[in-house]
Order: sequence, then C-alpha cells, then structure tokens
Amino acid sequence: MSTRTAAADSDRVLNDICDAPGLDGRKRFDHIIVGAGILGSWTAYHLASRGKYVLLLDQFPLPHSRGSSMGQSRGIELASTDENWIPLLMESYPLWRQLEEETGENLFEYHDLLIITEVAGGWPVPQIDNLLQSFRTRAARRVLDPDQVRKYYPDLHFNNTTAGFVDGSGGILLAAKILNALRGRITAMNGVIKDQCQVMRIDAGPPASVLCRGHANTFTADSVIVTAGPWTSKMLKRVGLDVKIQSSLGAHMYFPAREGASIADISFIHYDTEKRFRAWTHPVVEYPGLVKLGIGLWIPVDPDHRDQDDPYRMREAGIEYVKEHLGCLNQTMAIYETCMYYHIEDKRHIVSIHPFYDNVVVGAAAGSGFKISPVLGKALADLATKRRPALDVSSFSLDRFTDRSNQYYLEKYNGFIVIRPLRDEAKNAFVVNNDSALLWNPKFLETFDNHFRRLRLLKSY
Repeated sequence: MSTRTAAADSDRVLNDICDAPGLDGRKRFDHIIVGAGILGSWTAYHLASRGKYVLLLDQFPLPHSRGSSMGQSRGIELASTDENWIPLLMESYPLWRQLEEETGENLFEYHDLLIITEVAGGWPVPQIDNLLQSFRTRAARRVLDPDQVRKYYPDLHFNNTTAGFVDGSGGILLAAKILNALRGRITAMNGVIKDQCQVMRIDAGPPASVLCRGHANTFTADSVIVTAGPWTSKMLKRVGLDVKIQSSLGAHMYFPAREGASIADISFIHYDTEKRFRAWTHPVVEYPGLVKLGIGLWIPVDPDHRDQDDPYRMREAGIEYVKEHLGCLNQTMAIYETCMYYHIEDKRHIVSIHPFYDNVVVGAAAGSGFKISPVLGKALADLATKRRPALDVSSFSLDRFTDRSNQYYLEKYNGFIVIRPLRDEAKNAFVVNNDSALLWNPKFLETFDNHFRRLRLLKSY
C-alpha cells in the first residue's frame, strides 16, 4: 500500500467515525441493546418498563435459530451445586410468572427433575440436598438410593448408579413463546426492535453510537448494552476488550416415547462416573409424543461458520446414548436440530460496566443462562441507568479480564479519533480502522503503524 493511499484511507476512516454520531434528523434513544436473545430481550424489557426509549438490535431476521436462545424449551430448577446460583434462580421464578400475567400466556410448566449419578459417594446429590435445605426452598425433593432408582425408573439403564434425586421445583420454560412475549411487551412499552442489523462498529461517544452493516446512518443513545451471546467476544473487540468466550455447537434430538415411558412427563439429568455431565432430557412438551435429548458433547465452533462442522458425531452419540440407557424411548430419531452454546473461560457471568467507558454495559451468562435471564437482565438495566443493582455483581465484572499494561482504547479529541495507550509514558496514538479491534499489544501496533499514518497526541496525559 502506498503512503498516499494509506493516508487517504486513514482520513476517510477518521471522517467516517467523527461524523457518524450526530447527523441532523436522527432519533436518539436512551439505550441500545446489541443482541435480541433472551438476555438482551429481558434487559430491553426492564428498561422499557422504566419508561426508557430503547432500541433492541439483532443481526438475523426474527425469529431465528442461529443464536444460543433458539429452540422451543429450556429447563429450570433449583437443584444446583453452586450456592451463588440458587438466589438467582429463586428470584427468577416470580419474574417468569409476572411475564405470564402481563401477557396472559402460558410460558412455564412444572415438571419434576430427576438426577441420576454414577459418581462415587453419590455426588452431586448430597451437595444439592444440603444447599436446598439451607436456602429453605419450599419445593418438594427426594433423595433416592440405587435400589429406589431402579425400582421407580426400570426403563432407565445405568450400570453404576450411586444415587438419584427428584427436584419438585423443576420446570420447562417455553423458550420460543417467551421471546415472542418479551418482544410484544417491549414494543407495547414504546421500545423499538430492529432485526437484520449486524453491528459493525460501536463508538462509546458520548453519545454512544452503533453502525449496522448496510445502513448509511448510525443509531445514537446515552448507552449501549452488549448482549451478543456467542458473538460476545467478537463484539467486545469493537469496544476495546479481548475476552475469551468460546462458542460451541450442540444438538437437540427428539425420540418417540414408548408407552408408559418414565421420562415422558419429567426432565432428566445424568452424571457419569467421571463427574461428567453426560446427557439431559425434557418431557413431551414441544412435539407430540417426542422426548427431547441433549448430549454433553460441545464442539468448538466459530458462530459465523457453525454449519461447516459435521454434526453427525452428535447425532450418532445421541442414538448410542438412547440404545445404552433410555429403554423408554424408540431408538429411531424423529427430529434433529443443531443449536449454539457459549462458555466463559472462568465459568462466571459477565454483568459489568466497561472498564474504560461508563456508558457501555456488557452481559453474558456462564452456562445455563436462559433460566436466570430475568435477573441478569434487570441488573444490566440497573447498570445502564446508573443504579446500584440489587444483585451483587462485583464478581461478574469485566475488570477480571483486564490487563492494562498493554491496552489501548478509543478516544475523541478535537475532531480526531485516536487510539490512546493506557501506559502513561506512551506518546503516540493511531487512527483506527473502522472494523478493527481496539485492543492491541505493542508488537501489533508496529505492524499497524505501517498501514496507517501516526498522529501526534493532541493532549498530554
């Protein structure tokens, strides 16, 4: 690339970024939520219910099956080995019921959860039972010994059963109906939902602005909340953060239930001898006569290229699991649907204000986030409106991923957009490419400087 071309490109990028946020005639929102999955939808719902003018964006046409909120059902239960999860779950149940009351729709069904474990000592049954007792939950529960498991569930076959547990708080969330209900409530409260809007750039401002692919103008707001699910890592690079959130491919498989099948009306979870989460099932809720099966086999995948992976190993694993363990199901699979998951590296949620921009908020759930999304969404709405969340989010901060020694972030100054090094001794800044991450190490900056002209900082730090 010639010096002249590089300079021209950097000038164009600079002008694009500087001119974008404030064109005349543009409607300004109070808050923009990037990602219209379950967490983004609950966040938008809570903000709209407080009278805020919100814009909820999604890159795909709604409804769709591309993200981690897809599918017809999700499980919910109080049974957990993590004492930090149970309060979140206990607070979520009333919010699910509240949404039902507001919409007049059935969005939740109670179905007992059966846990069968082959782990020595019966893990996690004693731990779950003790935690539920300590939290004084009112739901019925029962611990089963191996003989009782075989007696009450003779059509389930496990060679090394050490314990069973029945949780009466178990239920099924009707996921697709819930998302549709939330969208209806958001628009009823004057919120705006825009699909097919792939976010290419986020500028913290102020005011904050978001540019979508194929749109000439940006959307502006007081704050931006990123709830992009499997795309969270990619989206955070647009606001200067490098956080590893792994996306993976999974599958929902549906098998016909035999007459009298013990799991036709309950949910089921299985742990093997190595403490591995092997499989789960949902009762006959979605498709007539079909039990839903998920296998603990997650294939790392780029969410933008998920269909390039061969899903047949998951299909084969599901069929083999039914043959080996679930005699209550017909071994011929009736329906197969791929799905998406995402996993945070330290297995803790992200509910946080950006370390450098107080008008950028980020939300991502570690693990089974659908069931606790009402509570996490409420906390994100609190952060976006400068409230202190009732939920203690101190351990969910993005600060835990931040190494400030080599970081750079976007700053506006006198009509210029620069990359500002956090190190006090640094004396230079760089024009930023419109689709580049805003987080680089010094070695990358040397390469970056070969393609874009260097600017002298116009301000001392």
